[in-house]
Amino acid sequence: MRLKRLLLERYGLFRGKVELHFSDSGIDIIVGDNESGKSTIMDGILSTIFGTKREERVNLIPWNAPSSGESLIELKTDKSMKIQRVIETQHTTLTMNQDTEPLVVFSDKASPQGKKEAAHYFDMLNEIFGFSDRTVLESLTFLKQNEAETKLDQKIRELISGSGKGDYKKAIDSLKKEALLITRDVYWSNPSKDRLLENLGNELIELKDSLEVALNVRDEGGDVEGELKEADAGLGKLEKKLKTEEVKLETIKKFRESIEKYGRSKKDHDKLLGGIKETEKLIKGMDELEEKLNDEFVLLIKEAGVSLRDELNELKGIEQKKKELANEIEGLKMHEVESVELLSGGVKAAIVLSVAVIGIIAGKMWNSTQMSALLAFVFGSIAAALLMMLGRKKPVSTDTRLSVRESDLTGLIEKEEELIEKYYNILLDRSINDIHKVLDSVKEWKTELKLMQEIRSGKKSLEELEKESNSLLQTILLTETTLENLEKEYSELLKTERKMGAAEALEAEQTEVITELSTEHKSLEEVKHENEKKIAKHEGRGVGNIDLLTHEITEKEEESESKQLESDALQLAVRTLEESAEKFQESHHNRLSEQISGWFERFTGGRYSGVTLDDDWKPEIRTKEGKRIGPQHLSVGARDQLYFAMRLSLAELMSEDVNLPIVLDDPFVNYDDKRLKISMELLDEISKEHQVLLFTHSPEYAKWGNVVLDLNDYWKKQ
Repeated sequence: MRLKRLLLERYGLFRGKVELHFSDSGIDIIVGDNESGKSTIMDGILSTIFGTKREERVNLIPWNAPSSGESLIELKTDKSMKIQRVIETQHTTLTMNQDTEPLVVFSDKASPQGKKEAAHYFDMLNEIFGFSDRTVLESLTFLKQNEAETKLDQKIRELISGSGKGDYKKAIDSLKKEALLITRDVYWSNPSKDRLLENLGNELIELKDSLEVALNVRDEGGDVEGELKEADAGLGKLEKKLKTEEVKLETIKKFRESIEKYGRSKKDHDKLLGGIKETEKLIKGMDELEEKLNDEFVLLIKEAGVSLRDELNELKGIEQKKKELANEIEGLKMHEVESVELLSGGVKAAIVLSVAVIGIIAGKMWNSTQMSALLAFVFGSIAAALLMMLGRKKPVSTDTRLSVRESDLTGLIEKEEELIEKYYNILLDRSINDIHKVLDSVKEWKTELKLMQEIRSGKKSLEELEKESNSLLQTILLTETTLENLEKEYSELLKTERKMGAAEALEAEQTEVITELSTEHKSLEEVKHENEKKIAKHEGRGVGNIDLLTHEITEKEEESESKQLESDALQLAVRTLEESAEKFQESHHNRLSEQISGWFERFTGGRYSGVTLDDDWKPEIRTKEGKRIGPQHLSVGARDQLYFAMRLSLAELMSEDVNLPIVLDDPFVNYDDKRLKISMELLDEISKEHQVLLFTHSPEYAKWGNVVLDLNDYWKKQ
């Protein structure tokens, strides 16, 4: 594989664009002083392919670059492959040319810290390079100044031997996992947790112990089993009897509860009946009062209005005032020389009529015919006397006073007539005193009725009380039915009085019976427990299970044997594969040693006889005298040649899959002229198989190949 083009924009030291076009053959030279950007270009190649970690990206963006824009890198190879990457976001685009048409096979974020998210991209890198790790490419083909030492770590060893990308390593891991599911007894690890085979062994131990117990029980515990059966039978009978007695107790409890409920309901019903009677009595009293208040006479009094009493009293007093005026008028007439007629004929007639009417009304008030006649005679005489007195002549000197008195008397008579006419229906056949008594009674009846109404409002209605009464009666009837049913269920109850005391006594007696049975039951259980202790696991692993235990043991032994064979086969397969891998790796180990020896001899002009890799893949140099020395005993130049030889050998081994470019960063600073000449010749030979990129500070190396970029000229133009 050859790199064709590299583009860097806003990357590392470069604020703008740097574009490199590589040649199709020979050695490509990049010349530049120290700190001119050679390392930046080398890093750009690696960053384009593998990406950069988050903490490294800050240093890759030029500090003096414009604030806008993105840092871009692009790499194109001769395999029609192009990789473009944005440094800030790590967005990567991989394009492959198929039949001259470009095809984007990946376009997404691909960071070394997010390989899971970009698994497809790194899988493709594995297909192209044989690996997807940046450090592997650096270790294989990048030889940097002052970093010439080559360490063949496990990853490199697996890669060059093919085991790192081969399927047999996965196969070994898979076989090991499968073996560890069967047993923890494996030669490559020592896990603490038991696996299937160990669990089977533990189960076999338990089964064999149980079989031994069962055999002992069969031989020694026959009588004990009989006792156990007898105890079980006794317990069964006792439990049945206990259950029967408990049912009786429950019936007795219901009986006692029903009696209690019956008594309580009866008491509540009696109390409720008393309340109903009181309510009915109260309602009757209210009805009677309302009947009195609705009497025709009372209604007449009500219609008369609130002034009735006062006006009747006034009517009663008019009579007295009339007598007094008559006497006064008579006296005035006797003391006067000259008199005049006191009253006119009309006034006289009115007086006689009014006195007569009063007499009749008074007679009716006494409710007697004889009394009415007598009173009529008396009041008629009074009227005649009044006429005689009033008919006399009055003294002329008292004319004014008589006139006033006549006027007063006329007013009284008119008022009396008015009141008599107003209250005629009420006064008819009744005295004023009767009316007053009725008025007082009405007041008392109203007060009593109001009190009854207040009492009635605080109590339930008669309908509600009757509803409650019916409900309680229903409860009483149901309770009586329950008692009858209980007596049928348990005939002993027929002998028991339906009284709380009798029911409680029967309940206490039955409780005592159950207590005695429970005590007996407990004793039998203790006997059973003792027998069970004697025969240990007889119930679960007894005589009847000996055949079953024997069968289970046979099955477990066969399963254990089968799993043991499977484990042995898996471990043998793992061991065989590991040995094969070791042999395979050893062949590559020897092959790499031979290649390093060949290159090192050529670099040193045959000064050393060869190089051998020890078991840890560390190089040992063989001198012409047959001694083995380490790299630390070589001169600096010879040591650089050794590591260069190792890198070339690694590149050759890898070229069986893909010819990787060899990237050199001033590797010859410690070489003398002779070594430089040899190195140039060898690089020319190597460039026929591998692309060689030589980064150097010295323009003298320009004659070694094609100068694709002179960084000194680049910076002069900036």
